[in-house]
Amino acid sequence: MKRIHSMESDSHRQTRLFQVGLAIAVWCGWISATLLLLSASGPNSVFAQQPIAKATWGVNSGVVRLPPGLVAQSMPRDRFNQLLFLGTPKLTHGDVGDVTDLVRQNSSLFGLAIMATVVQEDGEYQLREVGLGHSYLIGKRPTIVNSKQAESLGADLGMIASRVLAKNEAMLDPPLVVIQTTSLIVFDVTALMSINAQHVDRRMRHLVWTHPQTGRTAMAVWLLNEELTPPGAQQWAIESAMPIHLIPADTVEDRAIHVDGNEISWTIPSDRAFALQQLPGKTSIPWTPALRDHLGNRGLDEASLGRMLDAINDGIASATGSRTQNR
Repeated sequence: MKRIHSMESDSHRQTRLFQVGLAIAVWCGWISATLLLLSASGPNSVFAQQPIAKATWGVNSGVVRLPPGLVAQSMPRDRFNQLLFLGTPKLTHGDVGDVTDLVRQNSSLFGLAIMATVVQEDGEYQLREVGLGHSYLIGKRPTIVNSKQAESLGADLGMIASRVLAKNEAMLDPPLVVIQTTSLIVFDVTALMSINAQHVDRRMRHLVWTHPQTGRTAMAVWLLNEELTPPGAQQWAIESAMPIHLIPADTVEDRAIHVDGNEISWTIPSDRAFALQQLPGKTSIPWTPALRDHLGNRGLDEASLGRMLDAINDGIASATGSRTQNR
């Protein structure tokens, strides 16, 4: 890898990418993969220490908003040419019977799309950026929409669905980018998760990487528990209730949502009524001592990133029988 931007932050700002807004705004979750992770070390790796105070949306931030009108599918184009994940929320667990038909119908209108821009330079593929956005079926094609341009793009939403989309947009805070290299991006969001039927906030860490020879991109995701983290600790505590999940690019799936009936008053759900039941993807990696030691770093430098990737590579090999599932 030729360039690494370290973006460690001491801010306690809570991003809300996976929380829900309004009565019927449900977020879908993500992430993961089964692709060979690349070594972070090497003679050509050059770190630029650039601590930031908080996350911001921007062209050079590593994680950006997807532009409206973009079809959420992999296809040849200059930007966002690979679909990583497209998830549609479904109310499947908990007090589903307490939810009205109107809420249930509107909760599944919008999907969460995650896409990547992969470019080829000097004979190798590189990960340029990751994009996040809301998708809506227009002419049977999942299309990125926003509240200002949905109608002009052909989305027939109506008043309630339009409000749901606007609220979801307002809650789409920029993720905190921990580190970015020419082949990977690590970023955090705060997710509302259902753990033992309780809706709790957890830091969700994502690793997105691109294979330099094939150009295929994939992701891994795991949870960190800030509540159990001692003050001043160098690492976040691992949330061991859920394993690491892996998912390859071009994954399209329903996202299981847990409903807490105690958060519904007079048929109106609160912002904490809906939570992710599980991390996405069919492949999971159980926690090992090495993974616990190296996947909770608050910030990452060249050495700690290399140890993290080594541990994940070993975990993939143990869970799948191969260090790569995407060639």
